[in-house]
Amino acid sequence: MNRIKLIDLDDQTRLDALAKKSEIIGKIGKRTREKDIKNIKLAYDLYKLSHGNPDKILAGMADKPISRKMGGALAHYYKNPTVDINFIDTMREEFSIRTCPMCGSLGSGTLDHYLPQKHNKAFTIFSLNLVPSCLCNSKKGVRLKGKKTNQRLLHPYFDDCLQQRLVKIDIHHPDTTPTVSSHVLVPQTDADYAAVEFHFDTLVKKKVEMYALENFIDFCRRPGDLISALQRNPRDKNHLRRIIEDELESKDNYFKSKNNWVSLLLFALLDDNILTWLASKLCAPGREPNSPLVARKTSGSSLFLL
Repeated sequence: MNRIKLIDLDDQTRLDALAKKSEIIGKIGKRTREKDIKNIKLAYDLYKLSHGNPDKILAGMADKPISRKMGGALAHYYKNPTVDINFIDTMREEFSIRTCPMCGSLGSGTLDHYLPQKHNKAFTIFSLNLVPSCLCNSKKGVRLKGKKTNQRLLHPYFDDCLQQRLVKIDIHHPDTTPTVSSHVLVPQTDADYAAVEFHFDTLVKKKVEMYALENFIDFCRRPGDLISALQRNPRDKNHLRRIIEDELESKDNYFKSKNNWVSLLLFALLDDNILTWLASKLCAPGREPNSPLVARKTSGSSLFLL
């Protein structure tokens, strides 16, 4: 989950250049072709004016249809970009960023359509509808909005709230068999709350909780592997807090996101109850540096670590 910036690529001019040179588009009847291009340009303007809000975009698209042949042509050029729309290949090659803007996982291996291509053909080659992501965006299917007012997926190019830390992971029962839960940090009175909650529940919650649990267990086995400064024992709780805060700031900067999953786990460790528990383990007299936080238990124990 991250706000990303895209340079204005002048999509309408590129569309004109493509249509002028394309043999496939040239085979579409003149009147149909001209109407299609006009409606696609109107759709682009609507998308920008709506700030990527799917409710507003889809509501305004009813009077801007394009022909099946034009939709097919755009799909062809999305897979096989010409020089006029070579930004698509550039985005595929260069937009392999460190954090998925849609869910916060570590990396984005593909370029996908925010509004699904199948039902929104006018935006097939529209730069602002092309989002770098992991597999989460394709798994969402056509589910862009919820049943309640303002429930929708966040848009990485338009939603400024993505610059904030939006998620809190809570760790429970660290001494026995840990579990995790998670929730959004945005107050219910915030204008973005419904969208953030819907986006989180749809794309993030299940996966980030699985990640957090697995990596918290690994952290408890070898704390220094996640936070290199913990290869040596901290002096006290306040020293431990500063170490984790420094690591959190470093990871926020490295991943260019406050909602990358490493940062969300580190943020969870700063919860006062968890921090107190960690300090009781890491600052214990005689503790061997980077050793497990919980000792091995006998067979039949529910303890998770060893």
